[in-house]
Amino acid sequence: MKKAIVSTVALLLLLRCTYAALQAQHRHHHNKHHETYRGGELIYQAGAYKDAQRIAQPLLKHHKYDNDDPAAATTITRPVSHHPSPSPDRKILLAKPAHDGLQKTSAEKPLSPVTSGVDDDDYYRYHPHPKHSSSSSSSPPADYSDEDDLPPIGPLTPNTNQWAIVYYPYTAASSCKPASTIRSDIASISAHGFTTIRLHASDCNALQTVGSAALLHSMRMIVGIHIDEDTGIDELAHAQVDELIGWATSFQISSPLSSTNRTTSSSSSSSSSSNGWSLIELLTIGEETIYNTPSPSPQAYAHSLATFIHSTRLRLRRAGYAGPITTTEPIPTFYEHREILCPALDIPASNIHPFFVETVTAGDAGAYVAHALSILSEICDGIPGPRRGGGSASWPSSGDDDGDGVRALNLETGWPHKGRANGRARPGEVEQMVAMSGIMKAVGRRSVVLGWGDDGWKDEGEWGVEGGWGCEGLFAGART
Repeated sequence: MKKAIVSTVALLLLLRCTYAALQAQHRHHHNKHHETYRGGELIYQAGAYKDAQRIAQPLLKHHKYDNDDPAAATTITRPVSHHPSPSPDRKILLAKPAHDGLQKTSAEKPLSPVTSGVDDDDYYRYHPHPKHSSSSSSSPPADYSDEDDLPPIGPLTPNTNQWAIVYYPYTAASSCKPASTIRSDIASISAHGFTTIRLHASDCNALQTVGSAALLHSMRMIVGIHIDEDTGIDELAHAQVDELIGWATSFQISSPLSSTNRTTSSSSSSSSSSNGWSLIELLTIGEETIYNTPSPSPQAYAHSLATFIHSTRLRLRRAGYAGPITTTEPIPTFYEHREILCPALDIPASNIHPFFVETVTAGDAGAYVAHALSILSEICDGIPGPRRGGGSASWPSSGDDDGDGVRALNLETGWPHKGRANGRARPGEVEQMVAMSGIMKAVGRRSVVLGWGDDGWKDEGEWGVEGGWGCEGLFAGART
């Protein structure tokens, strides 16, 4: 009982993150890459895929603060972040990380929240609370009984504190990198200790080019299914699943992937060891779509997302994929819809960016991320789940933070090395080194780093930091 009370208090403290910080993190989030399919061929709707050739150009427009180009309005579809209005009666508190937390916190043992000495002026803000409460939903719970016979997944067991890194196959000029450049990049990433590559989308023929390069270095991939923030779960989302299945089942591997860098003990069946499924460590369906989608009812959209994840899991299992599936949402959004999301997921995930919390310094970054991740790891406790593989119906099934597996993932985190300060969060090369050192020591085996190289194709954003998250210099010894 005491543990439950402590966990509840800790969760409420985390939910008291600043409204400004949450807005900033999602204004920051990635430029989405829109694709459309016609007659089974992939054709970019804004004209970058010419004659169905895989020559992609990522969108340069994303969130509200970007400079709108009227001339481009007819050719570029730009998703817009829709931030819910804060409730005036809902003040919330952000637990302040301890400045000496990195010295007191061992790896995978995050600090308890520090609440003494919190300055109301600095830490009280309004929290963007969805208008539609989960308690008001009249939708029946999803039926997952058809998943009972699915093979169980193994626990995620990363064997290093330097697990995964985000990789974009785009040049600074917004074109696709040639295959030779991708092979060189992946070789460097592998040589500097990472075992997994995260792809947010499959454009630029990334499944083939990055997958082939990853195979050469016994690496694996986290693959994303993009859900458009404007059109929602449409034929594009389903077409990406078709593309993934087609690639994975036709991608031939002459020998099984080396077990050295495998981070799941039983997520791939022996039948998939000779094709692309054995390269995929984790599948993400959607990226903060509930938070960002302009739905009149976030609750209804959460149900739609869970249903799509459920149907996609059934398709992928039958096609040979036996690994975990998740989505990402901000922790407050995840908590609001946890009774819907948790049964649909194999493990909860979020993108935790300490830079967008104006009171968190580079030295606090590791403790802040560790605390947030510890809350996320308990967010689904007590939620009934399906008996996948005939196992327990209690959630989660993806391991124990104190044992061999992990119970939650931070699928994007980092610190910019250039730009302007966000309060006490200051960008810079030294600051990036300090922040990333703390994050990697505390939760490196559960976090995906943003990112290997700088992203010159992005708009710089409010603090001029968007293109400056590349941290290859920290691992390679020199920034190029």
